[in-house]
Amino acid sequence: MELDRKSQIIKTAVKRFARHGLGKTTLEEIAGDLRIGKATIYNYFTSKEELFYEALIWDSNLILEDIKFILNNTKQSFENNFVQYINYKTTVLEKYKLIYDLIILLFQDSTHEKEREILKNMLNEEEKIVQSSLTNELKKRKKTTGIKSVRNIVLTSWGLIYSNQLNMIKDEGKELKLDDIALLMFNNL
Repeated sequence: MELDRKSQIIKTAVKRFARHGLGKTTLEEIAGDLRIGKATIYNYFTSKEELFYEALIWDSNLILEDIKFILNNTKQSFENNFVQYINYKTTVLEKYKLIYDLIILLFQDSTHEKEREILKNMLNEEEKIVQSSLTNELKKRKKTTGIKSVRNIVLTSWGLIYSNQLNMIKDEGKELKLDDIALLMFNNL
């Protein structure tokens, strides 16, 4: 029950922080959304900032779970999984706005050390997931890949989110054809 309550608080905080940001969100609002007292939140978190960091970790873990699921899907070819992994990144703005906004703040050099650490951990874990999946696939093909190429894949896939947004502005709402980019990346492994 305790873990459920803490999870409920984090999930509600994610929605509130994604909508209004850290500065404009209050613990009273989060408590009101849950129909609990603000004191209940303090039973689990020492501050709004701690809850915010937990919300970021929550979202980053969900992204990592999604990526694992996509890359380990045995119902389709790894090539299709890889294309889906690259395309998945375009959904981050809709599904995980906290992480999307945090990366934007990173570009503006407006993040705090704790936020950078959360992003770093997420990227490191994503590299491990991609490395494992690629290693398994490339063994079947009698090839190997190093961590450098995996890092390039992970970072490029994140960059495609923002490239896609810029392209939609440039070409009036047309999304990039990420399938072609993903296949090119896959074939150059």
